[in-house]
Amino acid sequence: MKICLLVEGSFAAPRPRQEDPLSALWKTLVPQALNLKVAIDELIPISKKNLLAMDDTLPRSGRAIPLDELILQRIKLTNIDAAIVVWDLIPQWADSPACRWQETLDLYRLLGMRSVLPNEWRDAAGARHLDLLARDAPSQRVAPPTLQNGSVVAICIDPMFETILVQDESAVRRALEVAGKNVPGWPTWARNSRRPDRELLAPAVARSRRVSTAAVFRRLGSDFKVAKQEWATYLYRKLCEDQNARNVLVSHSVSARLQELLG
Repeated sequence: MKICLLVEGSFAAPRPRQEDPLSALWKTLVPQALNLKVAIDELIPISKKNLLAMDDTLPRSGRAIPLDELILQRIKLTNIDAAIVVWDLIPQWADSPACRWQETLDLYRLLGMRSVLPNEWRDAAGARHLDLLARDAPSQRVAPPTLQNGSVVAICIDPMFETILVQDESAVRRALEVAGKNVPGWPTWARNSRRPDRELLAPAVARSRRVSTAAVFRRLGSDFKVAKQEWATYLYRKLCEDQNARNVLVSHSVSARLQELLG
């Protein structure tokens, strides 16, 4: 079975002899860390605009290609059999309060009702939508979803991928090579931060650069926002190499979902 992963992020500008950080993260580091047995064959970076573009009741957001059209392109070009869609809960799709369950329902509803995907894919999405609607509560599932021909499986990260990276403050300090050092302006750590990218990792990277001699600061720079994908990939790699942090990373709920599907 040929699997396509559509995940929030973007490909970085090509660098000589270096794998793109988004590809390195999702096609190499994550599968190795989780010991996944099913390979990710195709990787497509997406944004919320691709999800929103499927909803014809909303104004088209820029020139974003609707998500189902991206999937259709891969079906035609490389004959993918199934797709996994990963997005962050924060920021939410629209101006309404963030709701992982509603966004998941909307994803399957839109995939099934639009006349874009082949019938097999649309039927599978529609059946999944009805199955979710029939639950008394979101958590009341009979069994984990399975990847079958024509299926799309959704994984919504609450609140965002960077949450995985901030569960062990000491490990982040070791990754930035500032363990045991006084770092003026180091953020007050909160593992349950709703914006760990802005509130924790961005200031941690910027402040650490002032006291760390780590080569990564020369390679990536101190601005986490500008090189967000590069820093996320670097930190994930370093956490995988840190045994204590690795245990936390592997046991995260998102890791568990991926292991259910691809393990």
